[in-house]
Amino acid sequence: MSFLGEHASRIYQSDLSPSMLALNAETNAATVAGLLRASTLALPLRDDSFDMLISIRLNHHLSTIADREKHLRELFRVARKHVIMSYFSSRSLKAISRRLRAKVSSKREKNSMPPNRVAAIAAECGYRVARQVPLSRLASGHMMTLCTAV
Repeated sequence: MSFLGEHASRIYQSDLSPSMLALNAETNAATVAGLLRASTLALPLRDDSFDMLISIRLNHHLSTIADREKHLRELFRVARKHVIMSYFSSRSLKAISRRLRAKVSSKREKNSMPPNRVAAIAAECGYRVARQVPLSRLASGHMMTLCTAV
């Protein structure tokens, strides 16, 4: 049984990629109650559909700040109590070094968000950032973030 399966009565996965959905169905068949092919920017679900939503290592793949913010708003809309998510922090050492390198090389900046903007969006949606920890202080700019409904 998967880690999540040990702690949840039902698990649903949403992904735009059919191959990711198939992989999850194959590896977690005993714990997954349903699979949904959908974009994270427009989840075809009612408000407050799930107690908890988890979105890890997706936000930084969204190319515009508007889409990254929309992604967060969708998570908060569909979750009832908790959101666990990651994003690439614009304040991280990795992001700062990428910005500096981008000025002198072809290496582009990472798609990032400032932590205070993440907190502001959470607050607008009725959530608070309960805990936020870097995946790694030096090697990664990703922040693992737990938000809870207020």
